[in-house]
Amino acid sequence: MQEIAESPGIPGNIDDFKKVTTQGGIHMKRRKRTICAAILMGMAIGLWGCGNAAEPEVTPEESALDESQASGENQENAQNQENTESSDAQAAEGYFFEANGVVIGVDMNMDDLLDSLGEYKSVFEAPSCAGEGMSYLYTYASYEIETYPSAEGENLIGYIVLKDDTVATREGVDLSMTREDVIRVYGEDYQEAPNAITYEKNGTKLNFILEGDAIVSIEYVSPVVG
Repeated sequence: MQEIAESPGIPGNIDDFKKVTTQGGIHMKRRKRTICAAILMGMAIGLWGCGNAAEPEVTPEESALDESQASGENQENAQNQENTESSDAQAAEGYFFEANGVVIGVDMNMDDLLDSLGEYKSVFEAPSCAGEGMSYLYTYASYEIETYPSAEGENLIGYIVLKDDTVATREGVDLSMTREDVIRVYGEDYQEAPNAITYEKNGTKLNFILEGDAIVSIEYVSPVVG
């Protein structure tokens, strides 16, 4: 019988065939692991790229809007600082009352303050005793302001009257306090009259009207009318 020659690369027996098959499977597994590792690395690079995406460009319109907003904020801060400095300067000149965040003093132009003070409950007008023209009495919830006309026709503040203890002087005195409290806050340099004590600074009078030792009214009075 003639022997059949073994073909190169083909195993001569079953055991050799198993060995080749096993080795081929190992190589296939290694190739699969290599391919998977490459895919995972590519995904990681893709994710890293997404996480570091370029920021969107700012258009000229958006940049101009940001600059405008910043400018508005700077102007507002400057105005607040100016108001504070003005209030401090006024406090050094005389006695002042503050309502709704607005500093009010006698001889100020009431027309400049009306919008800031908010809506009043009523207003009454009458011919002025301090000069030609009309006087106005503005009544708010807790205080009243009476004006007089200047020679130039301005509507200037002559009186400020505090009516209840929901408002106070800038120094902290209100109608719930007593004569002793007033003297403790403002000192001994006052003028005394029946049922009242008066302090004066640069012409502005600050009257505390009393019933016994209790305060029943607080008045700021301009030298023009008082």
